Amino acid sequence: MPQFIEGLKITVDGETHPVQIDAKDRLQGLYKALDCTTVEYLGADHSIDLITDEESKLVGKKPNLLATVIAMQLGFKFFPGDYIAGDTVLLAHDGEGETIGLDGEQRRLIESMN
Repeated sequence: MPQFIEGLKITVDGETHPVQIDAKDRLQGLYKALDCTTVEYLGADHSIDLITDEESKLVGKKPNLLATVIAMQLGFKFFPGDYIAGDTVLLAHDGEGETIGLDGEQRRLIESMN
């Protein structure tokens, strides 16, 4: 098992950065990366997950327009007027639903959308 799960982080400022999540304690790693205490997984096409702060709108985090657009391009369906708020981490999942790092093809697909 790798020490870290490799993904991408999209900030509310529209910047995309590589991110490493501790493979042994993914939940705490996501809390730290997103500066939050609860997370929400948004499943999208190509086995990509967008992970956000579940309480981001309640605590007044800014809209993340780039993450919202990427989620829509990846097939996620929002309710009318809904959006992603706060920083967002993009990871992947395998056929059993286990969180894994993004592969090269998934990274290229995401990077082509911004």
